[in-house]
Amino acid sequence: PNDAKGLLRKPTRSDWNEGDMDVGMVDFDNDGLKDIWLSSSDYPDTWGSLFHQNPDGSFTDVTDVAGAKHYHAHAFAAVDIDGDGDLDLIVATSNARCSGDPKCAPKPVIRVFRNDIGSANNHVKVRLHGKGAGGSNAAGIGAKVTVVSGGVKQVQEVGGGYGHFGLQHDTVLTFGLGGTCAIDEIQVRWPDGKSTVQTFKGVVANYLVDLTEGEELPKYKR
Repeated sequence: PNDAKGLLRKPTRSDWNEGDMDVGMVDFDNDGLKDIWLSSSDYPDTWGSLFHQNPDGSFTDVTDVAGAKHYHAHAFAAVDIDGDGDLDLIVATSNARCSGDPKCAPKPVIRVFRNDIGSANNHVKVRLHGKGAGGSNAAGIGAKVTVVSGGVKQVQEVGGGYGHFGLQHDTVLTFGLGGTCAIDEIQVRWPDGKSTVQTFKGVVANYLVDLTEGEELPKYKR
């Protein structure tokens, strides 16, 4: 580019990020506060980033210390793949536009980052079962689940595929409870066309809890 005097100036950098691909708020350490995973893009010199939420609402970049730096990160999914109660991270890669970058993978790869930190805190995992015809869909997609524990209210929604590449997170919802192990109640707003609300009391923490539309009692699995 030329400046006002007609002198040729060299660009300060040879590449730039033209937009991140995907972002999600996930409580990776089960402290009850949502952390952030940001999938970058396939432009040169980009990578996925992990930000930990602090009690004051600020965020700290923990990408390097967590060992989660993944170049040209693209789509991702958060799922408890090892069943220890915390969410692990599965990240895809795109190499469509990073040619010339020495960190550009010769072919797209998928990396799995196992999370061993969140299992130190309490949690509850919720899996919904809609009754089908005349009620909600079988997976409960579109349902809003509210967990109240220790005076703190958390809300999550069961989602289906979304985004540019049809991402799909786990339909099992994981709620971090921190040091609290008592759950006051779990409320489900079912996607049955009437937004029927069902409340479950006395749910036990640190289990996978199956909640079925129209049934009063939860079922527990480790």
